[in-house]
Amino acid sequence: MKRIKILMFIITLALMGIIVLCSTSQPAAEAEEIVEAAEFAEPIPEAEKEQFGIKIEPIGVYRITHYCACSKCCGKSNGITASGTVATEGRTCAMEGLPIGTQVLVVETGEILTVEDRFGDPSKTDRMDIFIEDHDRALALGTYESEVYIVEYGEGKCF
Repeated sequence: MKRIKILMFIITLALMGIIVLCSTSQPAAEAEEIVEAAEFAEPIPEAEKEQFGIKIEPIGVYRITHYCACSKCCGKSNGITASGTVATEGRTCAMEGLPIGTQVLVVETGEILTVEDRFGDPSKTDRMDIFIEDHDRALALGTYESEVYIVEYGEGKCF
């Protein structure tokens, strides 16, 4: 029975990855269910991790803020991130302390985002800034706290 629950959890994560490829975000309720399953599931044996290649790792509670590509938010207005990509809503976030390209699950919103940008202040390791296309909407989304998880698919690599 426990192996079936673990297998269902892994399948859910795999489907979640497919959904992310097909859309820009996931419902927060689905993300919370996955996180809850991860917190209460028995550790997945290494052999099974290698077989399915999916890993979700909690990294803590982060202060979530939002930004756009305007000069008020970024000091520039070209939308180019620290990684060299063009910031994209539903994909881009700014974080310090994690490698560029790391994918993270924000439980509060259910989004899986990619670290593509930096704050320019390495001391802000407890914060995540989520890119939003519109300045007024970025401000309206405000500030909140959320559990954040690193999501890895296959051999420690993100999508």
